[in-house]
Amino acid sequence: TAFYPEGGGQPSDVGKLMVDGKEIDVEYVEKIDGTIVHYTKEAVEKGKEVEGIIDWERRYSLMKHHTATHVINSACRKVLGDHVWQAGSQLDVDEARFDFSHYKPLSEKDIREIERVANEVVKEGIDVVKEFLERSEAEKRYGVVLYQGGVPEGRIIRVVRIPGVDVEACGGTHLNNTSEIGKIKVVRGERIQDGVNRLIFVAGRERVEELEKREERRLKLIVEKLQEKFNIKNVEKDAGKTLQRIAKMFSVPLDKIEDTVEKFMRDIPKAERIEARNVIDACEKLFKEWKRSRKEKKRIPSELVEKILSDYSEDYKGYKLVFVSDPNISKDYDSIAIAEELARAERIVACIRDDKGLVFSASQDIEIDLREIARKTGSLLGGGGGGKERLARCGGSRLENIQKAMEEAKNLIKSQLSG
Repeated sequence: TAFYPEGGGQPSDVGKLMVDGKEIDVEYVEKIDGTIVHYTKEAVEKGKEVEGIIDWERRYSLMKHHTATHVINSACRKVLGDHVWQAGSQLDVDEARFDFSHYKPLSEKDIREIERVANEVVKEGIDVVKEFLERSEAEKRYGVVLYQGGVPEGRIIRVVRIPGVDVEACGGTHLNNTSEIGKIKVVRGERIQDGVNRLIFVAGRERVEELEKREERRLKLIVEKLQEKFNIKNVEKDAGKTLQRIAKMFSVPLDKIEDTVEKFMRDIPKAERIEARNVIDACEKLFKEWKRSRKEKKRIPSELVEKILSDYSEDYKGYKLVFVSDPNISKDYDSIAIAEELARAERIVACIRDDKGLVFSASQDIEIDLREIARKTGSLLGGGGGGKERLARCGGSRLENIQKAMEEAKNLIKSQLSG
C-alpha cells in the first residue's frame, strides 16, 4: 500500500480506495503487528481488487513539515549547542511542533536565529537521502545521534540523512530536497516543562503566506479597536512578531489577544485620545492606563461608603445589613474593594450588585460563611460562587434573576445570623 500508517509523530494518510469503479473514503491507517490496516467509511468485500489513491496535497504538506522538523532540529543544535536533544514532535497539515532539551527558555533572538538558520538550509537545496542500513553499520557511521526520534525495531533500519545537516533513524515520509520545503516560519516558542522547550512552526511557502495573511488580518482588527482611543502613527510590518509581543505583554495565549484588548479598552475611562508611536506602544500605554484605572477603582472615597450606609442599610438583631441593588453605585469602582471597605465597620454584612453578579462581605467580628451563600445564590443566576468565609462573589449568565438572587441572599444571611 502507498498509505502511510500513523507513527513517529506523523498522522496517517487519508484518501480513497477504488473498488469496482466506486470510491470509498479511507479515514485512517495504522500498523498492527506488521499489517497495515485501512479504516474505510464503507465496508470492502473480502478478495476484491482495489486501487489506493492518497490525498497527495495533504501528504505533501506533511512531508514538508517532517523534513522541516529535521532541519529545525539541526538549526537548534547549531544555534543553542550540541546538548540539544529531541524530546518529541508532532506533525499536522497546517503546522508542526518540535520539543527539545535546553536548559533555559528561548529568547526572541534565539527563535529568530533558529528560523534564519533553518531557512538557509532550505535555500541551499540539499538532497535528502533515504537509505536502509543494517543497524550496526548505521551506528558505526553516525553514532547515537541516529536515535533522537526514538529507537526503531529490527536489524535493518531506515536512515534519513540531510548531508552536513542532520541524520536520524526515521520511517516517515520525506521530501527529496530541502528546497521543496519552500519556507519555514517559527510561529512561537514555549517552555513546556523544566529543561524542555517547544517550537511551533509552519513549513511550505503557501502555508506560511496563509499564516502571514491571517496574522495581518488579526493585527488590523486590533489596530481598529485601539484606534478608538489611540492615534497610532505607524503599524509594525511583522504582524506575527507583533502579535507575539502583545500576547507576552498581556500574559495571554495568542488566540485571546483580541478579547483581552477589547476588555482593557472597555475598562479604561473615557479620556482624550492618546498618541502612540506604533501598535506595541499603544498596547503598552493601554496596559498602563488599565492598571492605573484598576488602582483608582480600588480607592473607595469615604463619601461613597457613607452614602451606602445611609441609603442601603438596615438593622437586624444587632447587625447592620447592607444590600446595594443599584448597579450604578459600583460602576465606577471595584465592587470587591467597596465590599472590603464596608466590612471595616463592626457587625456588618454587605451584598453589592455589579455587572457580573453579587459580591458579599462581612466584618471580622461575625461568624458567617459567605461561600455557601454565594454558591446558592449563584445557582439562581445560572452559574456559581465562591471565595472566602467573609468575602465572596457569585455570578452567572442569567442576570435577569439578580433581584431574586438578592432576596434569597438576604434570607440566607439572616438565617445564618439567627442560627
